[in-house]
Amino acid sequence: MQGYGSTETCPVVTSLPAGSPGEMALTAGKPVLYHRVRIVDAAGRDVAAGEPGEIWIRGRSVMQGYWENAQVTREAFQDGWFRNGDLGLFDEEGYLHIVDRIKDIIIVGSSNVYPSDLETVLGDCADIREAAVVGRRDDRLGEVPVACSTSRLPRTGSAT
Repeated sequence: MQGYGSTETCPVVTSLPAGSPGEMALTAGKPVLYHRVRIVDAAGRDVAAGEPGEIWIRGRSVMQGYWENAQVTREAFQDGWFRNGDLGLFDEEGYLHIVDRIKDIIIVGSSNVYPSDLETVLGDCADIREAAVVGRRDDRLGEVPVACSTSRLPRTGSAT
C-alpha cells in the first residue's frame, strides 16, 4: 500500500491499496475517505482528466492554518481548498499522478517546462548517470532550463 499527502494534510490524502492493478503502481492512488482532491488551472478551474494542474485538497484532516502566520495561511488556501504546491493530473480511471512542484516549473517565454520531463529524457541517455534541471533567468525569455549532470563515462587525462 502506498499513499500521498503532506504534513499539512495529516498526512494521507490518496492511497493505492494493496491488490491494485500493477500498472497503477506508479500513481498516488485515489482520494481516501473524507477527502477530496481537485486538479485546477491557474484560474482555479477544474481541468479534464489527463491535463496537468495544481493539486487542491479538502478533507477532515487538512490543517486549518500555519501557526501564527496568517499571510502564508491566506496564500495556501483558496475557497477552503488547500493548495499544496504540487502539480498533478488524474487519469481516466481517477488515479492521481504527481507530475512536479509548481515552484519548479520553468516558464520559457509563454511555455511551461517541467524539469522532471527534461530529467527523464536526460536519464535515458546512456552517457548520463544523473541529471537535475533548474531555471536560469534570461532577459529575453524570462527563464531558460539549465541541466547539471554527471557522466557515466570514465575520466581520461590528468588534472592540472
